[in-house]
Amino acid sequence: MAGLEEYYVLFQNYGFGGTAESWVEHIETIIEEHQPELLEELEFEPGGLTFVAYAPNQAVADQFLACVLPFFGTLPRLQKYLSQTDPGDFFT
Repeated sequence: MAGLEEYYVLFQNYGFGGTAESWVEHIETIIEEHQPELLEELEFEPGGLTFVAYAPNQAVADQFLACVLPFFGTLPRLQKYLSQTDPGDFFT
């Protein structure tokens, strides 16, 4: 399994920050596109090097993972996703 540093480098290679704030921005975009109602259930707390997502129960956590892991689950999946995104559409 890839380390977080490898994810950071991949974000950097595609022109994104790779920080927790950047992760949140991309994850919110993915959720908004695929399961927008899920955003109302989740709370994100990015800060520096830490990414935290809170879900009110296990069912919501499972929905979150099912929505995000196809894009963030492995480096090749993340690379495919990032290669199709425009850094100009994101702040971080």
